[in-house]
Amino acid sequence: MNKGKYAFWLVPSGEAYNLLKETIRHYSEMYSTPLFEPHITLISSLQGSVPGLRQKASQLARTIGRLELRLEKPAHSTSYFRCVFLNVAREPAIIRARAAASDLLPASPHTEYEPHLSLIYGNLPAVDRERIVAEIGDTHCGPVTVKQMSLYQASSDSTPDTWEQICSCCLHDEQ
Repeated sequence: MNKGKYAFWLVPSGEAYNLLKETIRHYSEMYSTPLFEPHITLISSLQGSVPGLRQKASQLARTIGRLELRLEKPAHSTSYFRCVFLNVAREPAIIRARAAASDLLPASPHTEYEPHLSLIYGNLPAVDRERIVAEIGDTHCGPVTVKQMSLYQASSDSTPDTWEQICSCCLHDEQ
């Protein structure tokens, strides 16, 4: 694994987290795909020292505070890391959080931000992806609260079983 790449993940909380984790586990077992923590990548392809990134994580957590986001109906693609996923509504909370992260931690390479929460990583045939999307339906649609942000040593050029959580920060209510 490239030891120099990191990402900040927004982690859903409460019952939404449990349902998403169970969905990821279910399909991972059914299709022999990687198991991973439910998350919305806020920013990735970060480089730097772990102590410096920990400090930035704490600063960013204080800046963005607790988030109320909305998950939309499932979709699928041919992208390994977006095999089956839920889009996150592009509402002000996620746009502000991403802008704060980008200001504090410039990522490279520059790509357009498409907030989503993956449910399956893999290269499944279209027929399987379509069946899964139909099975999931709107069971995950709606509001989700994010009270935690995690710093992960993770990149798209390594396998999910090699990813490692470095730290986690609480996103406190705005004061």
